[in-house]
Amino acid sequence: MKTADALPRLEELKRTHGNLPAALSATAAETGVSVDALRMADRRSPSTSPMPHGNAVLSREEDTALVALAQAFSINNMPLSALQLRDLVLQRWGHKVSRAWVPR
Repeated sequence: MKTADALPRLEELKRTHGNLPAALSATAAETGVSVDALRMADRRSPSTSPMPHGNAVLSREEDTALVALAQAFSINNMPLSALQLRDLVLQRWGHKVSRAWVPR
């Protein structure tokens, strides 16, 4: 069985077992996929967290919307400045971001 095919079962067992190590062990025993492979697939799975990574300020949806908006302005030869992007993120989603965050 592929690791990706075992992820739905892991999600079910996380709810019933209550902790990740027990759910990983049970899923590995049922599916034959190693615990390490399941752990990495679970971390990379978009369903486990609304954020793309631990240091993310915006959710996936917010990030997608911000990129689309920035591209729309750029295509029309009106690129947004760093200050405009920071103000947009603060006003629209309430996230205060630093000057260094914008180029990322």
